[in-house]
Amino acid sequence: MRTHPGGHAPNVREHEGAKLVLFGESSGPARYFYMDEAGRVFEVTPWRPCHLVARSPFVHLERAILESMTLKAEAQLRCQGDVAEALAGALGVPLLSEASDDIEQARADGRFILQQRDPRYTDVFVLSLDHAPLLLRALKQLGVRAFVQGPSWTTVTLEALEAAPPLDEPAGDEAVALWSFGGIRGSIAMKGEALVQTTGRRTEVRRRTIGKEEAREVRRCLITESELGMFSPRARKYLLAVDARRDPIEMPEADELEQMLRAWGLPSYPALVDFHASWAGFAWGSAETPNQLGTFGVLLASFPAPEPPIERRKPGSPPSMSVDWEGRELVMVGATPSTTMYLDHDGSIVEHEAYANQLFPSASSIVKRIEFEATLEAVTGVQHLERACAGSVGRQLADALGLVAVPEATDAVRSWWIGEHVSVNECYSPVSGERMTAIFADDEELHEQAMQLGKSFHRARS
Repeated sequence: MRTHPGGHAPNVREHEGAKLVLFGESSGPARYFYMDEAGRVFEVTPWRPCHLVARSPFVHLERAILESMTLKAEAQLRCQGDVAEALAGALGVPLLSEASDDIEQARADGRFILQQRDPRYTDVFVLSLDHAPLLLRALKQLGVRAFVQGPSWTTVTLEALEAAPPLDEPAGDEAVALWSFGGIRGSIAMKGEALVQTTGRRTEVRRRTIGKEEAREVRRCLITESELGMFSPRARKYLLAVDARRDPIEMPEADELEQMLRAWGLPSYPALVDFHASWAGFAWGSAETPNQLGTFGVLLASFPAPEPPIERRKPGSPPSMSVDWEGRELVMVGATPSTTMYLDHDGSIVEHEAYANQLFPSASSIVKRIEFEATLEAVTGVQHLERACAGSVGRQLADALGLVAVPEATDAVRSWWIGEHVSVNECYSPVSGERMTAIFADDEELHEQAMQLGKSFHRARS
């Protein structure tokens, strides 16, 4: 038995009046397994509290071995509803009694593995794409919708939004209607020897192709400079260089946003609705680890939504989808590779830094937040030295060093001043949450002089 003194998972926990003992774990994502006196197995994850998963550790082990085999599958489809038995009958896939109990039944042969751990859907793992047409015909005959869940590794190519063709309706015995949210449509079909999923609303925004050698996806969502008129020339240049885009699939229509928020137990407020009208589906940076905006798009990635809906402020929502900030509940509206953005009720941005686990005021609006980032990119491209001193001494430093203010990247939260060899950024520290002044320079001597000057200003004000 592996123990975790002082770790996230206690060695012993109580559940419904019974004592459970930690006996196993799985990483990526983190899952912890507990056993009660009857030998039943319970699972705890960051997104779901303690729940029963198997009647015995032996059944659990058989399922774990079966799950490891799914990693070799060439495709995975998530099918709508409690359809495992019907699909197994249509495909001729037998029940594995050694991996089944009244909680979950496992079905598998040399072609498919069927898992049903949730009454909302059935996962089908296709071990070879040679058998994919048979699965699509069975889904079509049963009238079951689905979407491609895997493989997770996919090469993404970005194209212009205007290049998106009209979205075709699924046609043919091997064309299955896409299972998705609201007005999002599409289909899954075979194109030659590849499995192809198309997705969009009125146009084909995404085309995902799964072949034996690779999986790739084309996303038609890149925007033009004319659509970035709210930004400064500096920010427009930066955004275009990092593939700024806006995905229509992630832009909620009608009451889709309200439906999604209710399903996940999250509040709706005017600033959040206005934010989505302007920024839902907006992203920039690499396709693999983008900076992205929109609560709707984040929750869409966790489709299907929970049934029944999650109660407000109860465990079960995707991790950190909302936080308490000065007595208000703020909903997550964006993420970068290192931070999470939350929207205050006045439209300002509060960020959470993952490594330091720190919340801090970030910007008065998302436009200012992106302007800050564009300015930082421009400055650090030529002034690679960076250190920070405590306190709000940016204006004093700027006056002393003859730096020029950057109004488009300045608000009540952050301020920028730029010079040829030294630049200054006054903001809240993502580590401590306190005010600080960051100093950038292209010369070590100049950098040290500016640092000492900043410290002297701070001492004088203390």
